Amino acid sequence: MLVVGAVSKAREEYHLWQANCWWLARSIRGCIERQWSQESDSPIPDITIAGFDARMERIARDQDKIRHHYKELDSRRKAIMEGPLQRADDAERVSRENIEAMS
Repeated sequence: MLVVGAVSKAREEYHLWQANCWWLARSIRGCIERQWSQESDSPIPDITIAGFDARMERIARDQDKIRHHYKELDSRRKAIMEGPLQRADDAERVSRENIEAMS
């Protein structure tokens, strides 16, 4: 059960982190655009937007890595949880078969 709790807690923290990253990224981009428009009549240089977009792509890749990591943890959790249950079901079936064989 400790593993289940740890995975649950980690998943909650991941979703919170993910929401915060995207909210922060949108806020930063908005701030850049507002600040630039206040200080200059020319459009924002592509290099600024490209740099920002590249950072967002890195964040997305990091999120994919984290998502993969949690899927792996979840599959481990399922294996841990199903292992004892499967063994108990097998033991019950074998016991039933042994009782039937003795009858």
